[in-house]
Amino acid sequence: MTKVKTLVVKKMKINLKKLSLTVCLVITLFLFAIQDSAIIPQSAVEFDNSELPKLNSDPVIIIDEDSDFLTYPGYGNETHPYLIEGFDIKREDLRPIGAPLNCCIIVANTTKHFVIQNNSVFRGYSGIRIESVAPGTAKIINNNAEANMHGIYMINVTGAIIEDNYAYRMKIHTGITLENCHDCNITNNIIEDLPFDVFQYPNILCDGIRIFGCTGINIINNELYYCQEEAINIISSSDILLQTNYIHDCDHIVPEEDFSGVITLTSTTSSIIYNNTVSHNRQWANIHTYLCDDILINKNTLSESERMGIYLKTTTNSNITWNTISNHPKHGVSIWQGGGNNIIHHNTFQDNNPDGTSQGADYSSNNVWYDTATNEGNWWSDWAGGDYRIDGTSDSVDPHPLGTYITVSEFSIKIGMLFITVPVIACITLISIKKKRK
Repeated sequence: MTKVKTLVVKKMKINLKKLSLTVCLVITLFLFAIQDSAIIPQSAVEFDNSELPKLNSDPVIIIDEDSDFLTYPGYGNETHPYLIEGFDIKREDLRPIGAPLNCCIIVANTTKHFVIQNNSVFRGYSGIRIESVAPGTAKIINNNAEANMHGIYMINVTGAIIEDNYAYRMKIHTGITLENCHDCNITNNIIEDLPFDVFQYPNILCDGIRIFGCTGINIINNELYYCQEEAINIISSSDILLQTNYIHDCDHIVPEEDFSGVITLTSTTSSIIYNNTVSHNRQWANIHTYLCDDILINKNTLSESERMGIYLKTTTNSNITWNTISNHPKHGVSIWQGGGNNIIHHNTFQDNNPDGTSQGADYSSNNVWYDTATNEGNWWSDWAGGDYRIDGTSDSVDPHPLGTYITVSEFSIKIGMLFITVPVIACITLISIKKKRK
């Protein structure tokens, strides 16, 4: 009987240990799952192109009907898409202007599922061009695009995935361009070094990512640096999400009156700029909106542009909340003509416009510089008591400036993990000790 009891006790202890490990694992996974995505500075890790082909040059790939896929592996369905992989395509006869179909890889007018991955494309008008394919059939993954007019260009495409690509040394245009596209994901790409020859091509834009006439585009966790124009340029679009992108060290060569931004939205509605890090850039502003409506700018970290942190012009019904805005030569937030009904609260303004009288400016109307639900405004590093006056013609003030520095609560998940997991482990350990004593 004693042996049986001993075996039961041992089994209970083993089950208790398993239970404690399971509980801790579940709590940890849950807490990690609900926290915001972290910005990963991808430039700190060298791009791995060891698996890319080392051939001198493969012929260009042109697919403009389903039957052209038949020379590639796959069946063209969702589980077994056609696979275009392992090519090294170098165009040496590039004539970029007026020759948009001089691409390294082009797929158009198809209905089959396909994946373009692990290729190297060099000196095409577009390195990879996708046009008018069936919804949800295109995936562009882990390609090297060097010295193209456009690294990746899509037009009239729905449901595409553009992921883990490296576009660099672009000539004139963009790293990634989407035109009249819908419900696409642009994630984990690196775009760098976009030289712009202002003397040879004075009227051609050069952007890192350019979205024109699109809806439902998610631009998440990309890194862009050394761009010579807008890093992300959104035009005439809606329902765009910019989240956890890392943009830094971008230059600026167009005239000062161009009012460019590192992130620029023009004629765009119902979009979100969330949790991005934008720093050490030379554009006019880190975020610039023009002719926009219903834009949420939330939890971004903005520092050190050529002039301003956030510049809103003719922008209405937008919220600027919980951002950290620091070290800009001019205003942290400036709202200009034609807009109104914007709300600005719970932002941290640190050392902006050091030679002026205010870190905010308002030349519009009906903007509110505090949260009307809580009567809490913004934190201003130069606040000396009373209302905080906002520069500009609107005579705006923040009547409820915050007396303590704002800490955005992203860290609370990790702290919460400790506060929850540690007590659980402690309780289980105490129970185990008591069981042993018995």
